[in-house]
Amino acid sequence: MISLHRGTIDDPIFSFETRVCPLALAVVTVIFDHDPAVIAVVDETQYLGRRVHIHRDHQNTPIRLELAVSPDAASATNLAEANAHALLNTRASTP
Repeated sequence: MISLHRGTIDDPIFSFETRVCPLALAVVTVIFDHDPAVIAVVDETQYLGRRVHIHRDHQNTPIRLELAVSPDAASATNLAEANAHALLNTRASTP
């Protein structure tokens, strides 16, 4: 259920996506003391069928939880950089 992008969860700088659609909203948000901002992100994530992206870009900065681009049921795929840019262009995204 977790797809690491950078570092590990124990590192001061990390980035990963995780599936939340198969889980109950309360089960996910209890980890964050049912913070209303977290509930909003997880609710939108589940409604859209996406994953959540959790990351910390710099040491001693807050951990961020955001809506990921990848669909919840999608498996991770490694692409060559040119192919990845072509795929992003078809989705009208920027790298």
